[in-house]
Amino acid sequence: MSDSTQPVRRRRARGAAEILQSPAAIGVAPGGFSLRVKQVGLLVYKDALTELRTRDTVTTLLFFALLMVVIFVFSLSADERVAQQVASGVLWIAIAFAGTLAIDRSFTREQEGNTLTALVLIPGVTRALFVAKTLLNLFYLTLVELLVVPLTLTMLGVSVPDDAMLCLLGALATGTIGFVIIGTVISAMLVAIRRRGVLLPIVLYPIAIPLLVMGVEATSIVLENQPLEQGWSWVKIMAAIDVVYLFGGAWLFGLVIEEE
Repeated sequence: MSDSTQPVRRRRARGAAEILQSPAAIGVAPGGFSLRVKQVGLLVYKDALTELRTRDTVTTLLFFALLMVVIFVFSLSADERVAQQVASGVLWIAIAFAGTLAIDRSFTREQEGNTLTALVLIPGVTRALFVAKTLLNLFYLTLVELLVVPLTLTMLGVSVPDDAMLCLLGALATGTIGFVIIGTVISAMLVAIRRRGVLLPIVLYPIAIPLLVMGVEATSIVLENQPLEQGWSWVKIMAAIDVVYLFGGAWLFGLVIEEE
């Protein structure tokens, strides 16, 4: 980065901080819930606008997930029974690896543009930042799943009964939400570390493995046409874990990001 661009980035960071900090600038009453919602909206809009201009994260994630699925599918047997048994594993491996790639890039632009410090100095913005980054990572993983799930099931020749579709969607949603929440918090913990891309999986996967295993179990039940009551039991457990992750993550995120 050249020296001439540093003053411009600093002015942009100060301007963004003033807008987020000033309730009058975004047309809401000070200290209210509407202020937090507006802050979340502005932070999401900032990242979404940057992504629309570059398209680097979405393109990388989709090609990475596509490559993983194709490699796994062509390396497996064409036997229908085997396909049903391994389909859930292929799905969740692709989701976990692509999610790790997306989460690793969560705070890259703030760190490079020296805007993270300015955001942290704004009173009460840490929760808005946590929600915004979580929503953005959830959006990325949703795009990945929209590609990976139908592609994997089609290539492996696995069909999902109509009455089991809701259980499959519930398993994917609850597993993805929990993974994104805890991943966003850990990404914030490692934001100041130079080799955070190496450390992120080492820290994230041991914590996320129980949730991922539950997601694999629930998905396997659906794809292998087992009783759906067992699948819904796993979905309910994952939903409860998501609630714990959400409140615990929001509290821990505030502590972590203020130390950076």
